[in-house]
Amino acid sequence: MRSDRPAPLRLMVLDRFDGRSWSAATTLQEAGSTLPPERPGGRAVGTSVTQDVTLVDLPGSFLPAPDRPVAYDGPAAWWDARHGVLYRQRSTVAKGTIRYEVRSVVPVLPEQVGRRDVDDTDAATLAAPGAPARLASLALEATPSGTTAYARALLLEQFVRDRAVFDPDAAPGSSWRSLEFFLTASTDAGGRRGTSEQFATAFAALARLQGLPARVVVGARPASDAKGGTWTIRAGDLEAWPEVRFEGIGWVPFDPTPDQRSTEPPTTTTTAPTTTSPDLPPQQTTPDRTKVGPGKQDGKPGGGSAPTLADRLGDLAVPALVVVLALVLVLPLAVALAKLVRRARRRRSGGDGALAMAAWADVVDQLRSRGVVVDQTASRRVVARRAEPVVGAPAAAKVEQLARLANAVTFSGAEAPVGLGPRAWALADEVRAAAAAGQPWWRRAARLADPRTLRRPRPDAPAVPLRGTQVQPAG
Repeated sequence: MRSDRPAPLRLMVLDRFDGRSWSAATTLQEAGSTLPPERPGGRAVGTSVTQDVTLVDLPGSFLPAPDRPVAYDGPAAWWDARHGVLYRQRSTVAKGTIRYEVRSVVPVLPEQVGRRDVDDTDAATLAAPGAPARLASLALEATPSGTTAYARALLLEQFVRDRAVFDPDAAPGSSWRSLEFFLTASTDAGGRRGTSEQFATAFAALARLQGLPARVVVGARPASDAKGGTWTIRAGDLEAWPEVRFEGIGWVPFDPTPDQRSTEPPTTTTTAPTTTSPDLPPQQTTPDRTKVGPGKQDGKPGGGSAPTLADRLGDLAVPALVVVLALVLVLPLAVALAKLVRRARRRRSGGDGALAMAAWADVVDQLRSRGVVVDQTASRRVVARRAEPVVGAPAAAKVEQLARLANAVTFSGAEAPVGLGPRAWALADEVRAAAAAGQPWWRRAARLADPRTLRRPRPDAPAVPLRGTQVQPAG
């Protein structure tokens, strides 16, 4: 590759995670001399880089290029605007050489991200279905002092880098099970060692658990002495790194993989908690149930007769009826009381920021009780859009306002202004009133006694497991 300045070269971009593997769902269009942006009217922000690339016996259909290509000159190709990746139109295994020129706009320096909010418009980049509880708590442990999205990403980058050492011989894998072993198992058991795949996917998975939209990129970074001129890339130079998406900038790369020359494991060791069961006795005898008394046997004159099945069912009927009646009458009242107590506790949350987040949680429960799908992969704005067909446009607009307030509290890093909490609760009360308008009393009572909203939303399960890259030409 010849380049007017060094820039990472990308082979593939993976932004779908189903808990087992990372993949990409791709829609392609014909690549012309000018490559359109992902969103109509969008404009890449950064530094222009022009590269002349020659491929020698590269298998597959990828055409490596720096981030955000905007112009292309070469053999017939497909263009994936969503991921910024080029593909050859013909051949699955290339023999000989292929040469092309591509101009890209590489992102600005991460330090210029500043206090920008993350771009969470694509819920798929936040999906973390089936995340183990151990990793969810580890994600919070990684960023105790991050007041902005970028600060949390930097803390997470350092946390993952310090957690393990680079080992090119480590076993591959990026499923939840593999990542949990990589991050928490003892070094004696083989944990805390990994390739760039484990470091990149661990960062991306933990970032999603913190509300940071993340993806994984496979490619090659410039050599340390690459200052323009010619740069040779071989298969052994390929690595993975994660990226986080910020508003107004796009995808910003991070580097959680430690120095590849380091082979010393971390000085501290964290092991996953284990549980043990008491040993069972080696032998267990079954007591003889034929005798019911001294010299007496079942079914014989002078002896106690065995109770029949009807007798036993009769003895259980009254207690069972009492239990059923208690459940029917007491359980709904207990659920309703628990919801009222929770709502009162939320209204007493300390500080305007906490009050705003509590008001959003109250609205989410209201929407879930009305059948609105609210899963852990959906952003607050997506929830607001889903609410409109159920509660109507006026109430959905108030949900949207409350979602923006909650996002501001979560990601701005600034102290919530005075009066934000009461304002948020006023919106929540208006949404509640709009959702209940025109509903019969028995339906409102049934929703109040519905125990499902006492549980947190479950992660959204993927409809179809994806592996590798799926190519679907547009049209």
